[in-house]
Amino acid sequence: DPANPGNNIVYQDKLAVGQIFSANEFKCCVGLGEETSGPTKCCTNFSVTDNNKQICKLPKGADLSVYFNRFVSGEGAGAEQPGGGLDDNDFIGETGEPKLSIDVNNKIVALGTAHCENGSVRKGSAFGFYFAEPNSGFYQQDGPIEESKFFSIIDSINDFDDDNDVGATTFIGGFRWNHHFYCD
Repeated sequence: DPANPGNNIVYQDKLAVGQIFSANEFKCCVGLGEETSGPTKCCTNFSVTDNNKQICKLPKGADLSVYFNRFVSGEGAGAEQPGGGLDDNDFIGETGEPKLSIDVNNKIVALGTAHCENGSVRKGSAFGFYFAEPNSGFYQQDGPIEESKFFSIIDSINDFDDDNDVGATTFIGGFRWNHHFYCD
């Protein structure tokens, strides 16, 4: 085994840490879109009231690309899910991350629309068309000032790209990576 060239083993009773997993006990949680008696019963630890019922949802700011990672949660899988659900071909095998494709993006948006508390989804804000920083308050550019913007990573609290609704404010608000989807 390349990961264990010395073929060393350690027995559980020889470790100084307590047992994490149990051989015969497990706890379940209530999945997305299902009725619950309270938010702590939800896998997401969050619920909303809908028609006098508590329904498990994802809160604003939840990173859908992380939550629907196959190694983080099994939710979103199955053809009965919104958008047709995620299947084995929709994930990067080594990381469990959803693949970057239009088809997978559409599935994640459909899942987010169905399961986010506000029913809306957005992308992150790390990259956009921003003015170069640092500057002394002016831009030496022949032509319109908009030509002074470059596609770049956020480097100032003044960065804002209104054409794509990205910038420092949304980035600081937790909507980080442009290739990730978030509950809005």
